[in-house]
Amino acid sequence: MTLTLRTTGLSPPADQHLKNYTVFQDSHPIGRLYADLPAGGRQKVRWSWSITTLVDARAGVRTGGRTASFEEAKTRFQENWERFATNMDSIFWALIHGLLYVISFGAVLTLFASVIGLVVWLAVTLSRP
Repeated sequence: MTLTLRTTGLSPPADQHLKNYTVFQDSHPIGRLYADLPAGGRQKVRWSWSITTLVDARAGVRTGGRTASFEEAKTRFQENWERFATNMDSIFWALIHGLLYVISFGAVLTLFASVIGLVVWLAVTLSRP
C-alpha cells in the first residue's frame, strides 16, 4: 500500500526549517510525520509520527511515537498502519464500537429527556387544584 507525504505548512516562522508532513492513503489524510525540536533546542531533532484516524486498540497498533530519523519514523508509521489496515476485524470492531457509543449516548439523552418530561408532567399534574 502506497502512502503519500505532503507538506502541511503548519510550522511557525521560527521553525520553517523543521519538516512537517501529512500522510495520505489515496486522497485520505491518515496521519502526520514531523520534525520535533525538544524544548531548549540543545538536543538533536527527533521525528514524531502519528496515525490520526480511528484505530481500535485491540489490533495491537501504536498510533504514535518518536524516532531519531525521518526514515525510521516513516517505517514505524508504515508498519503500524499496515497492521491496522490489513486487520479487517479491527476495522469492523472499531466501527461497531463507534456506532455503539453513538447509540448509547443517544439512548442516555433519550432517557434523560424522558425523565425530565415525566418530572415536568408530574409537577404540572400535582400542582393542579
